[in-house]
Amino acid sequence: MKKLIKKISLKLFAPALNKTAVFKNIHVGQECYLIGDGASLKWFDLKKFSDKISIPVGFSIFHNDYSSLNAKYA
Repeated sequence: MKKLIKKISLKLFAPALNKTAVFKNIHVGQECYLIGDGASLKWFDLKKFSDKISIPVGFSIFHNDYSSLNAKYA
């Protein structure tokens, strides 16, 4: 049953997975920030995270300090 679910899931999500495959190992050896969109994000000063590449996800693009990030993949 698990194999069947895995097989169906892979086919179902293949288009989305193929789009993200281009990012695999693109910054090997480098540090980066993954910026989520939890409720506590509003208390963070995102200007302090401008020193490395940032990968924002969700609704973090609406944060007041978003433009100060080094967001290459927004």
